[in-house]
Amino acid sequence: YSVRCIVEEEEEEGVSLCNNDGYPCLPGFPSVAEGEFIVSIESVTENPGGWLEVTDATELKNIENDMSGNYILMNDIDLGGGNFEPIGYGEGWDSTKFTGSFDGNGYKIHNGTINFPEDNYIGLFAFMGQDAEIKNLGMENINITGHRYVGGLVACTYTGINNITNVYNLGDITGTSYVGGIVGANWEGSITDSYNAGAITTTTSNRVGGLVGVNGDWGEIGTITNSYNTGIVTGGSGYVGGLVGENKADGTIINSYNIANVFAESGRVGGIVGYNDYGTIINTYNLGDVTGENNTGGLVGYAWEGSIENSYSSGNVTGNEWTGGLVGDNWGDITNSYSTGSVTGTNYVGGLLGNHGDGTIMNSYWDTETSGLTTSDGGEGKTTSEMTNINTFLPAWDIIISSEWTNQIWAID
Repeated sequence: YSVRCIVEEEEEEGVSLCNNDGYPCLPGFPSVAEGEFIVSIESVTENPGGWLEVTDATELKNIENDMSGNYILMNDIDLGGGNFEPIGYGEGWDSTKFTGSFDGNGYKIHNGTINFPEDNYIGLFAFMGQDAEIKNLGMENINITGHRYVGGLVACTYTGINNITNVYNLGDITGTSYVGGIVGANWEGSITDSYNAGAITTTTSNRVGGLVGVNGDWGEIGTITNSYNTGIVTGGSGYVGGLVGENKADGTIINSYNIANVFAESGRVGGIVGYNDYGTIINTYNLGDVTGENNTGGLVGYAWEGSIENSYSSGNVTGNEWTGGLVGDNWGDITNSYSTGSVTGTNYVGGLLGNHGDGTIMNSYWDTETSGLTTSDGGEGKTTSEMTNINTFLPAWDIIISSEWTNQIWAID
């Protein structure tokens, strides 16, 4: 994949900051080689005190004996091709939640499976509970299969703010619903500086995302920050997103992106979020192609209330009814955003929005040439020449020529 809009520590002379075909970009987002951490760390070789050391698969599983303890990984763990039971596996919703801290210490768990296709709550950890923390951990060559609530790291975060920081997953994740590359259901938790590169698949049902199946809920704060997905996402009956299947009320996605293709057999499919249900999306972008049925959009398939701000999609969008370059069917607010991908559909098809029922659209645009459409149910159509001219976006956007960029939201070559 060619990741655009990544700012280097020092821009080389003659090298574009954006590399975004002349369109505005969002600089400064993370990108690392697979198997590296977004935040570099130096592994400690001695127990820092107050932590229980984990050195093999048996000690990893034995975390179940004290789910409130503090654990530190002291080396890579090779599962030897075996099938590992999730930590906290077997009691369903009544399982004891992990409420301690797990520091991967810059190491990885690899070479095995977590394969329980008939069971719910499948991941390395079944649940995270009140004030739990998992950080600095890699998951490699571990394919995970479950029924409902399946995640590359955690099946379900629940009750109190849980923190997942600086982790990655490279294995494929499969389930029927609530499936994500990092967490199946992030009801109440924070995911920061993390990425997924494994293929994410639901076979029959819905709520599937490259990072998270469902994020947040009423009164339960789910946050995704500074994270991304590069793994292909394939869904069944809908609610399918490059990052999140369903972003609910009190769900926030900020400074994050998707570059993988997203497919669904049904509707509510988007490059970032399939269904934005009162959620908040800020500073995001999608480069992957999006294919679905009804309610298909380059960024969001179906937006009910909620808001989208400072975001864009350049992926091609193919759907049926209610298909748009940015949002398929919109009932929320959109500010300072744009789309450039081609858009193909049957009814209610638009360059930016397939349908706009409610909410405010401000300073948002689509490319009438690259989209193949001169109409949209909201937003302003611009030519490619206009879309690559900074004056189109001034003074409303916080944008600057890339050679002069410091920490503005947008840059343009």
